[in-house]
Amino acid sequence: KQTQDGLARAMGLSLITYGPSRKVDLGHSLCDPSGDNPICGLLQDRYGQRAQCEAHCGQQVAQAFATGRPASFTCHANLHAFTVPITDESGAALVLLGGKAFRSYDDFFVFRETAQRYGVETQTLLTLVKDIQFKDQSFLDSAAGLVESVCRSLVRNLTFRQRHEATAARLMTLFSIGAEMKH
Repeated sequence: KQTQDGLARAMGLSLITYGPSRKVDLGHSLCDPSGDNPICGLLQDRYGQRAQCEAHCGQQVAQAFATGRPASFTCHANLHAFTVPITDESGAALVLLGGKAFRSYDDFFVFRETAQRYGVETQTLLTLVKDIQFKDQSFLDSAAGLVESVCRSLVRNLTFRQRHEATAARLMTLFSIGAEMKH
């Protein structure tokens, strides 16, 4: 969670981790979302669009688990996002869903039309717009690469540490048995 929070804060993007249960229900992430775009919560919780979000983002998370490959996509709200699958040596997988940003004002205007169809009030949109940051595709691609690199290194280091801690514990047990046999 700390790594997820730090990466999300540094990039100014949303980041959510799913795994290893592979459950794609967006309400069941491995830990709470970091920097989640308020538009997602608004549409899901207040305007009944959770099924649409599940259909778009949930499908992309499921595909990342299935293929093991990163991907970029645009959701039904015209937010641009990415998935990054991370697999450790044992084959346990995580998928990070990130981004959830508009690339330009044009993207936001397309979203406005969608929001109006869902019945989102204009005043609600005006309240949200002051907090919206725009990230171009190059930035989103770089962010996905950074997330992949940092998380792969983190998983590799954790696996290495766990393996060596287990070996050290076995050696200490052997040492203790050897010491007892001398007495």
